[in-house]
Amino acid sequence: MSLRMSRGVLSAVAALSLVATVGPLAHAEDATTQPPSAPTTQPAPEPTTSPGSAVPAESATPSETAPAEETGETAAPSEPSEAPASADASAPVSVPFTEGLALSVVPRSGPFSTAKHPTLSFGARTKVGWAWPQTGVMMPGDFTGDRRSDILLFFVEDGSVKIRLYQGTGSGGVTTVGVIGQGWNEFDYVSAADVTGDGRADLIGRKKNGELWLYPSGGMRFVDGQRIGWGWQGMRSLTAVPAPSWGMPSVMATDQAGRLYRYPFTNRSGRFGDPITYGLGWTNVSRIMPAGDVDANGQPDFYTTDSAGDFYLYQASNNGRAYTSYRMGNGWSIMPQIMAVPNTLGAGVYGIDTAGDLYWYPINTRAVAKPSPWLTPVTSIRKPGWTVTPQLGWNGTKVRVVRLALGQGAPLDASMTFTSSTRSAVVRFQQRAGLGGSGVVDRTTWGRMTGRDWWMDNWQAQPRVGVNASRAERVEAMIAFANLAKGAPYTWGGAGPWNDGFDCSGLALQAIYSAGYDPQPINVVSHAGPTYRTSKELYAHPKLERVPFSQRQRGDLVFWQGSGGIYHVAIYLGNNQIIEANYGYVRQRALYNWGQIAPYVKRVAH
Repeated sequence: MSLRMSRGVLSAVAALSLVATVGPLAHAEDATTQPPSAPTTQPAPEPTTSPGSAVPAESATPSETAPAEETGETAAPSEPSEAPASADASAPVSVPFTEGLALSVVPRSGPFSTAKHPTLSFGARTKVGWAWPQTGVMMPGDFTGDRRSDILLFFVEDGSVKIRLYQGTGSGGVTTVGVIGQGWNEFDYVSAADVTGDGRADLIGRKKNGELWLYPSGGMRFVDGQRIGWGWQGMRSLTAVPAPSWGMPSVMATDQAGRLYRYPFTNRSGRFGDPITYGLGWTNVSRIMPAGDVDANGQPDFYTTDSAGDFYLYQASNNGRAYTSYRMGNGWSIMPQIMAVPNTLGAGVYGIDTAGDLYWYPINTRAVAKPSPWLTPVTSIRKPGWTVTPQLGWNGTKVRVVRLALGQGAPLDASMTFTSSTRSAVVRFQQRAGLGGSGVVDRTTWGRMTGRDWWMDNWQAQPRVGVNASRAERVEAMIAFANLAKGAPYTWGGAGPWNDGFDCSGLALQAIYSAGYDPQPINVVSHAGPTYRTSKELYAHPKLERVPFSQRQRGDLVFWQGSGGIYHVAIYLGNNQIIEANYGYVRQRALYNWGQIAPYVKRVAH
């Protein structure tokens, strides 16, 4: 996991802004906003010392976690970490007690609930220490190269940020080594992963000026660091994730807007490849922690906790561009500090409670029948956790409401968008109402202008069938919803309800919901993004079965493609009839433009 250090006093990273009440909904390769290759104001590169990395977008540091301003840059210590004089170099009064006490208890009083993952669950917790601090930050990793999880403690003593090492003994136990470094005051985030490939976790730190530095492990110390990036001050969190079954480690980062990025390393010197973007909706996450490669598909998985105290596993798809979430437990909000250990080092979670007791929660694997490779039935559809703020370039039902309120009309085609003319009209409205003139329809402007619910675009159809419904019942639930939507206006980027309109993929998405499936990471809000194309995402979704068009059946999704790829989707009824939302309204018609029909349909129900 990553660690945040603010104003010289260390605190566990747990403060991304809390918006939703459920886990974030990642979506693959959000095309809405791609981070530029360099920040707006980029320092001159240093070819002789910097390998030159891909750099995230620059944005303002949140005020609630901003480090103290400095009048000038402080040079990095030549050796910010040194080997201790002996294994017990640290003062006894400040060392947590870790020997002698190992109490196994039934995990009912701590953060635990019945696992939702098909094969993983928490085992009985073990108390492995007491008198552990709640103000320092702690980081697990194999820093000594013995394939066991060690712990680094960053703490303040005599005005200096120091590091104390606790070496793992296996099964969650640790013993004190001592202080192995000091002088880390100018860093506000530190995380760990084996970048150099020597089997020992290296430190990746962000300075308060936005520079990213790599400090290779030297065993019981860290050797001289090198700058591997700049412009990272706009990121609200940084977490290094270890290498999966093959490949290189990565850095995961969230920006001010709640977008999640993964920056994979491409060599052992700290050079980054192009970032992968997983989209918006990650503002409610309290922690992002590495899980390793749980399913051995060569892609990094990770854990999160959210504001409700729920613990999730996010398991990567085979191409690493989408994640499936599993709720594994709850009640973790009572723990001031939580540290996840990847599966390569034993798979588990360290937690420190309010009494300062350190517990080890192993994550066990149980043998079960192989899960279906397709979408799993659900009883409810997860809310997106965020909403569109209407502004230039956006589409969807909220933009439709704004256009109608401003007298601009709601075209029944792709011109139904927030144009520069719409922005000018918003500015005039805001100026008349004494709301400034940003041209962005924020919540205050929205309330004055429309009187509609700010969260109106979160509307989702709920499953019409139970989890044990047959395939035929699910197909008919899809088609029943589509039939009810007939005659609804076409709204570019819209996903209903009837009066607010649908576009082709918005109709298909709500029909899938009605059948009792939730095709995460797609959701009704990301659907309205300026360049996000849900029809393309549905065609590429790994949990929707791909079937040759010649074998199409009732309830399948039919797609059309052109030079730019997939551009349209409809619900197949049989006998070459479809229900679609196309320019104008939702209607039933015969298949058409046969030469542009994609070679495969996607089968939703099983």
